[in-house]
Formats: sequence, C-alpha cells, structure tokens
Amino acid sequence: LAASFTWWLAWIYWLADRYDEAEREALKALELNPDGAGAHAVLSLSYLTRNRLDEALEQARNAAEKGPSGWSPILGYVLVKAGQLEEARALLEELVSAPEGRINRIRLVWFQAAFGDLDGAIATLENCFETRHGGMPWLGSWTDGGDLAGDPRSLDLLDRLDRVGGKGSGAEGDSCGWAGVGVVW
Repeated sequence: LAASFTWWLAWIYWLADRYDEAEREALKALELNPDGAGAHAVLSLSYLTRNRLDEALEQARNAAEKGPSGWSPILGYVLVKAGQLEEARALLEELVSAPEGRINRIRLVWFQAAFGDLDGAIATLENCFETRHGGMPWLGSWTDGGDLAGDPRSLDLLDRLDRVGGKGSGAEGDSCGWAGVGVVW
C-alpha cells in the first residue's frame, strides 16, 4: 500500500511540474516495489520532461512491460516525444485495435494527440465520455494536450463533461462521481 501511495504522490508532483520531487518519490516507490508500473511511468515522464530520453524510454518500457494495460500508452507518448515514430506508429495501431478494457483509454488519448491523430483522440475521448471513464476528470491536469487542447471538439467535450458533472454524482450507474469537475485544458 505504501508503494501505491508513494507513486501517486510522485504522479501529483509530476503534474505540478515538480520533477525533482516526482523523481525522488518514484524512486522511493520502486524501492518498496520494484515491479510497480506506475512508479516506472512517472519516472519516465520526469526524465522525459528534463530531456533525459534514454532513461525515459527505459522506464516507459519497464512500465509497459510490468503493467501493459495501463501503461503502454505512456510508452507510446514517450516514443513520440523521443522521435521514435515508427515504433510509436506500430504501438498505436496495436493499442487502438485492442479490445475494450485492455488498455487505459484516457492515456491512449494522450498518446494519440502526441502522435497527431486528433480524430482518433477525439473518438477515444467521446468513448470515454459515453462510458463515464473514471479518468475523464483528469483531462485538465495534462501538461501536454498538444493540438488537442485547442481543438473545438475537445473543448466541447470538456464543456459537456463539466455540465454533467453535477448531475450524475451519486446517482445509480455513476461509478466515477464527476460532480464539480471543472476541467480546463
């Protein structure tokens, strides 16, 4: 449990642009659980943000290997940012065709947007909205939405997300509690 909280703290530090602290907490989480995919992912993003590409790729590969359903899209994102577009393209094709529930769709959106597949990213976002994916409220916390951030379709989706947030919380079938989401890019 301590490893989970520690890598989540690392994730929060990364989202707050506090990369040294994110790295420190991710490394602590890996001391507690060397197989913790989330810690590898945060470490990868921390390295990427500081242009330590080889280390970022190594950690992203570790995250995808240890937790492929949730973290393979992060590997794709890092591959794009590192300029390894052929490998990224192959991974994107694999992930887009994966059965529902096989991968984290919210992270797939991030990968699609970085790759430049805005139509695919919007389609995935719409699917996440319709299925009330629990990661939707985190959209506004992304530090790199790329061209998706200014796309009118994504802005419309965020507006719809904000409007339904207060209506469904606690209601039957509302498993993710979107009340008061207030998301922005």
